[in-house]
Amino acid sequence: MPLALLCNDDGIESFFLRALAEALLGRFDVVVAAPSREQSWIGRAMTRRSPVAVRRCVDLPCEAWSIDGTPCDCVNIAMSHLMKGRAPDVILSGINIGYNAGIPFILSSGTLGAAIEGAVWGLRSIAASQKVPPKYFKLLHTENRTVPPDFEPELRAAAAHAAAFAERLVLSPAESYVVHNLNYPEHVGPETPTEETLPSKMLPQPLFDMGADSVCTFHFNEGVPIPGERSDHDCMREGTISHGVLDFSRIGRPLCQNSPSQPHNP
Repeated sequence: MPLALLCNDDGIESFFLRALAEALLGRFDVVVAAPSREQSWIGRAMTRRSPVAVRRCVDLPCEAWSIDGTPCDCVNIAMSHLMKGRAPDVILSGINIGYNAGIPFILSSGTLGAAIEGAVWGLRSIAASQKVPPKYFKLLHTENRTVPPDFEPELRAAAAHAAAFAERLVLSPAESYVVHNLNYPEHVGPETPTEETLPSKMLPQPLFDMGADSVCTFHFNEGVPIPGERSDHDCMREGTISHGVLDFSRIGRPLCQNSPSQPHNP
């Protein structure tokens, strides 16, 4: 069977990670390399100034490693030291607790950071995230080892879709620096349609509150999408699955022949 490397940013104990691992088994050999604790909103950060402990984890139904570092640390260490000479056919990062839609979220997410690190290594790369009911969002971020019974079928359906998507993706050639960003609505099933979308642009929003002592604390602010082309936020609002292709290989390429850096030939 093909080999899948699985990571996340919510920590190795997350039930969302377990659900994806279980959905992949039977289709893939699976290796998990995930942070030992939550590492959300950390982007593609790596641990530079302190050692990173790597420990085997026996709580998952596959080979698994708990790594005391960032999501990108996990992928880099797995690729460098844990894969036993066998390169993964695909990397999946997630399923994230909450969606990662919109450019600011994509650039800040540890889930996307791990997927990007996989893409840097030339792997077929998938980031998977799911919108959760607002009434459960805080609970799932403080106690993520289980999910409420009425939400588990939705999570299992998202995991099954991500596993099937990965199975199809391994049939195509690997593309370096390309990430497939999957965002699932909170209500998802086998018949939920999937749409190709663009990341929504967002109006800048304050993310910190300043106290009287001039100390700032993080304050989540989802932001306001700017209307435009069909976006990932549109799918989350309307209850469809968003599939965005993030091609980081195009960074710095001229968009047209008459870009400002190109000589103009009338």
